[in-house]
Amino acid sequence: MTDKETMKLALEVLVSINSEFVCNSAHHEKKDRHEHDEACPVTTRYRTAIAALAERLKNSKKWVGLTEEEATALWEGTDDRDSWELIMRVQKALKEKNGG
Repeated sequence: MTDKETMKLALEVLVSINSEFVCNSAHHEKKDRHEHDEACPVTTRYRTAIAALAERLKNSKKWVGLTEEEATALWEGTDDRDSWELIMRVQKALKEKNGG
């Protein structure tokens, strides 16, 4: 599963849980305790996390690697096989670094 697929799945689950349930089910640490008519800090963080995850997914860019032609153009002018292997290793490393 890619990072993006994992984030989408997590967002689906988070959105499906009622925030009142989050407050009622949470163990409120001393700093998070509140009166019934006050905003719940746990729920506020929950909603903030959902919004941040949704924004991150909305703004995620698809990884675009080198085409075969672009890689070949970089390799042309060199006279050894090691250059081509280096281009392929760099391409693979960048792809992994950008979420596969």
